[in-house]
Amino acid sequence: MKTTRILQLGVVSLTLSHLPAQAGFIPTGQDPSSPYYADFTSSGLSISYIFAGGVGTFTAKTTTVPSASGAYTSGPLSPGTHGADDATGFVGSYSLTAKIQDIGGLWEVTSGSFVIDGALPGVSTGSGDLLLSGNLKTGAGTIGYSDTGTKNPTTFDFLYTVSGGNSTILKDFFGANTGQGGIIFNTGALNVLPTENNGNGYTDLAHNFANLGSGQGDTFVPEPAAYPLAASVLAFLGFSLARRKQS
Repeated sequence: MKTTRILQLGVVSLTLSHLPAQAGFIPTGQDPSSPYYADFTSSGLSISYIFAGGVGTFTAKTTTVPSASGAYTSGPLSPGTHGADDATGFVGSYSLTAKIQDIGGLWEVTSGSFVIDGALPGVSTGSGDLLLSGNLKTGAGTIGYSDTGTKNPTTFDFLYTVSGGNSTILKDFFGANTGQGGIIFNTGALNVLPTENNGNGYTDLAHNFANLGSGQGDTFVPEPAAYPLAASVLAFLGFSLARRKQS
């Protein structure tokens, strides 16, 4: 159930020669080979975006609560005690909301958060138990996206800081107000309104869209040593990330 994308970059090995070919993506630091890597994968997500009054609202959530919402993976050297388990399935829910605006020609996250609840074996017993929560990072370079112009799957990237969760999971994610990572969504097939882009599909963040409830998401932390490099790369790319697609 792991979402894959050619342009997903491991920040640990990122250099200027490996910068994304398409400016709309951001380096999230996803590196499943890292022994410190921890990741929630969620499937069957309902993803939608409503643009009104100059503000876009991006949402991703499980269509049925509770639902079989994916798996949890943590590396063998993850700080928490759950690191010995790999790809453990769980029953729970996923919910994310992000507010997005075009500020000076750049799309930026202005606010947002996510919550992952679930009954994760060895960690929690109730489908409504909090596993992890986070606040989305705001400002320039905090959202990445692909302009497909079709109804094909579209990718969206976000950055976040951990805000809370189960104590065991928090250790794997380096703690509240300390751990930081990325979220990568694959929308699956889009069901775009006929009034948007003549019904052809997603064009940019100034248009509404929704998927067919088959989205996937990865919410993860990379190698901790990658954090300083990620910040420097984002500063370098800040002037050009997530630009509005020119017609």
